[in-house]
Amino acid sequence: MKKYLKVLLSLYFLFGMSIMVNAQSPNDEQSRKGAARFVQNLEKEITLTTEEIEKIKEFKFVHISNLKQVNQKYKETPEFKAKRQEATKIYNRALVKAFGNERAKEIIKASKKKK
Repeated sequence: MKKYLKVLLSLYFLFGMSIMVNAQSPNDEQSRKGAARFVQNLEKEITLTTEEIEKIKEFKFVHISNLKQVNQKYKETPEFKAKRQEATKIYNRALVKAFGNERAKEIIKASKKKK
């Protein structure tokens, strides 16, 4: 009886995990595509090494994911703007830590939309 219960619980757990993974996949894929587009646009402005491209893609993926979480949790609340700014500061600090102050400034400047 215990064996059947373990198998049943294991199947239930695996089923639940597969639903969670599938539910997260479209958002993750969308965030990864957004990060890739960001890097493509960035490459039009400045020259990047393959190492820089990979790091920026990963940082931007995390940044987009964080912004999506902030949008879900804080939309239409007074903290919304502050939380978005906080997420962007974390992203900028990651760039500075990975590439140094000067290169991070170049990347941030090149990523700004031209008016």
